[in-house]
Amino acid sequence: MKFLFTTLIGFLSLTYVFSQNSFTISRAIEWVEKPLVHDLSNGRKTRELANFKGAVYGNSQTPTLPYFTYQYPVTSYGRISVEIVNAQYAPLSIKADIDHASLLDAVEPRGFVTQERDKYFGNIKFIPLRKTNNGLEKLTQFDLKITFQPLAKVTLRGPTGTRESALKDGDIYKVSVNETGMVKMDYDFLKNQLKIPN
Repeated sequence: MKFLFTTLIGFLSLTYVFSQNSFTISRAIEWVEKPLVHDLSNGRKTRELANFKGAVYGNSQTPTLPYFTYQYPVTSYGRISVEIVNAQYAPLSIKADIDHASLLDAVEPRGFVTQERDKYFGNIKFIPLRKTNNGLEKLTQFDLKITFQPLAKVTLRGPTGTRESALKDGDIYKVSVNETGMVKMDYDFLKNQLKIPN
């Protein structure tokens, strides 16, 4: 019995390992030395945006921070974990901005899966900047260790794409309340006053 249990655990572990797709990519970020300048209206000062080739902006909370993005096809819905290794940094000379307060002392990549029609894509997204005691640093070269784990996706049922209701069977009771405020509906109230069987 112990041998069977050990064999089963080993098989499940191997299945888990082989159901994941892991790979590493190397990238270099081509930073533009002259920052983009964002001119604010109403007499406010201009804001300098750190800029690199392929940078994506668009976060309404921190509009001056650029995002590095990477997308690749995957076989299905799933979970993506990503880690930055062999990172190289250089100082970033740019005018201080309020958005820089949200930067951390490490670059934290995020991985997620999106679907476009019947195709799935793995997505990696992060801000390639970090705060240090000496100021801001920009990520210049790095490796991304990416692991994709397929997961079952919840599918919608029915011709209109609606789920089957858990309340489709059984009795449904509607209770009218004439006054505002809190109403206590305990077991005795439901059984004795409303005559709802248990």
